[in-house]
Amino acid sequence: MATRVSGVKLERGLMEIERDKFFVNTKVKKVAVFCYTPEVDGQRFDRFMDWSSPENLAKEFSDAIYRASRRTYKYEIVETEIIQDCAPLENMDSWDTKTLRRLISDLNTEPYPRIVFDYGKFIRRYDVLANIADGTWDEVWIFGHPFSGLYQSTMGGPKAFWCQSPKRADTDASDRRFFIMGFDYSRGLGEMLEAFIHRAEATMYEVYRFHPPQFNMWAKFIKTDLSEMGQSAVGTAHRAPNSEKDFHFTNPTPVMSVSAIIEPLS
Repeated sequence: MATRVSGVKLERGLMEIERDKFFVNTKVKKVAVFCYTPEVDGQRFDRFMDWSSPENLAKEFSDAIYRASRRTYKYEIVETEIIQDCAPLENMDSWDTKTLRRLISDLNTEPYPRIVFDYGKFIRRYDVLANIADGTWDEVWIFGHPFSGLYQSTMGGPKAFWCQSPKRADTDASDRRFFIMGFDYSRGLGEMLEAFIHRAEATMYEVYRFHPPQFNMWAKFIKTDLSEMGQSAVGTAHRAPNSEKDFHFTNPTPVMSVSAIIEPLS
């Protein structure tokens, strides 16, 4: 049965997804948080720039995922480390704070090379594989300043796959697949949630990679009216069912959707 969609909320069905509030099976994932916050004039970089605290962002993000999942998925932050240095980079020296501030203040001052966070150095320095293997951590979140070269998400471990970035080589010693999320603390919760949605999208593409079209439920789930008129479902991180282009979430034009419900995060 199709339902008319206006904006990002359906006109019916909110009651259909009400969960039993007393018998929710919550899956808990343990997270280690690392924050690269170099010191400038005696202050942490996030405070000097008047940006959000990475620790607060991590809490907001974990709370948002808990609410959005209707209490079925919970992140427990088991370790937080503040690193008073710029992020390590592959094939180049880390920024000094003077250069970093100049790059942030004027992105057109000069060309700069492709910047990639040094994941290998980080994984070795903080013994990530052992901590994943013994269950101390389930995943890792890294908060970096602009120009940290972090991917939104990357995956390591046995049978890791592409997830917004190439899979991490030489990480099978973890014995388990794991994610490393990369967040920029000059941004906000919205960008963090978008990164998580892209991670989920990449995971679902992998799950349904070999399914024939008639059995590919993920392909059906992400349909929009633009991709297949009259057959839209939920859409993607960048497109609602009635979006006419990427990030067009305020379109008041109603369309038909086969989805039962879309509910914005509140």
